[in-house]
Amino acid sequence: MLCFSVYTESIVNIAIVDLKTRRKNNVKQFKLSNKPTKLYQIDENNILVGTEGGKIEHWQVDDQVCKKIYDAHPESSEGISSILELKTKSELLRGEMWNEDAEPEFKLIATASRGAKEFRLWKLSI
Repeated sequence: MLCFSVYTESIVNIAIVDLKTRRKNNVKQFKLSNKPTKLYQIDENNILVGTEGGKIEHWQVDDQVCKKIYDAHPESSEGISSILELKTKSELLRGEMWNEDAEPEFKLIATASRGAKEFRLWKLSI
């Protein structure tokens, strides 16, 4: 499986690629509201797509539906340049005590944008 974006057409494709025969079979396609600049896979059924204008689109893969569009970096003219998960136990960053025995209730996501001077932290609950 391979997830890739087509900037000029504002789409994201998920395809099965056979490296031996060089065949590609498109499985899913998502039409975005803006041109894609960054992809991040949350889990097997959810992806975040950073786009121009500092927005992040949250897509559910199975249903091929955009769950939400976040105005993540509205001051950015160029688009999202980084999306990554912070795997930290820091109470300062998480906003709560870390419990080794419990499954985390959220993922801590950091985003940055070209043209913006700061980064942002997000608590992402799926």
